[in-house]
Amino acid sequence: MDNKKNPLKTLLVDGNWLLKRCFHSMMVTDAYKNRCGGSYGFLMSLQATIRKTLPDRVIIMWDGFQSGKYRYEIYKPY
Repeated sequence: MDNKKNPLKTLLVDGNWLLKRCFHSMMVTDAYKNRCGGSYGFLMSLQATIRKTLPDRVIIMWDGFQSGKYRYEIYKPY
């Protein structure tokens, strides 16, 4: 019998990237013609990924002040 513990599976999500991707790719509007594809798409993509990967926990990270600038300085192709 194997006594090794199963490691926890953690899903890391770049919240800013996923929200921007969904906002620009989904043309969903509400009753007042306001675009809400970012919010709707974000939640649907997150739900689909969680169902597919079955993580034990989910961590969503959001960009802070000038984080895009710092990211570019660290990794130019970004």
